[in-house]
Amino acid sequence: MTLPERFQVGAPQHVLAESVDEELLVVNLLSGAYYSAVGPGDAAFLLLASGYTLAETADRIASHFTQDAGNIAAELAAFAVLCFEDELLVAREAGMEPDSLTLTHIKPYSTIELLKYTDMEDLLAADPVHDVDVAGWPSLRRE
Repeated sequence: MTLPERFQVGAPQHVLAESVDEELLVVNLLSGAYYSAVGPGDAAFLLLASGYTLAETADRIASHFTQDAGNIAAELAAFAVLCFEDELLVAREAGMEPDSLTLTHIKPYSTIELLKYTDMEDLLAADPVHDVDVAGWPSLRRE
């Protein structure tokens, strides 16, 4: 799979992302899946979503967590592929510079990973504003 050079968060009406107390929470309202990442995973998503390249992101994470960027690269690439495949991150518009972002995490380094949960897909994919019909709510989308 070929990844774009720079990313941004997927369409705001379909992807909700928030970092709370050094934990990333992301919901894909189209699929109903939700995701979690902590520590370096939270930092990786925030940096990628701000428009940093994979190499820039690896360097910033390595510097912040005092790790070797070469060791981070494979974990980061797998993380980016999952985010891109699940449309949490999409290609950033050409010519847009990265947003300024300062990392504040102070926890020790751990694996960069994104945990995916699918146990609430039907509920999260339901659209209470647009999916109401004579049968009432929720009227789940059927593809």
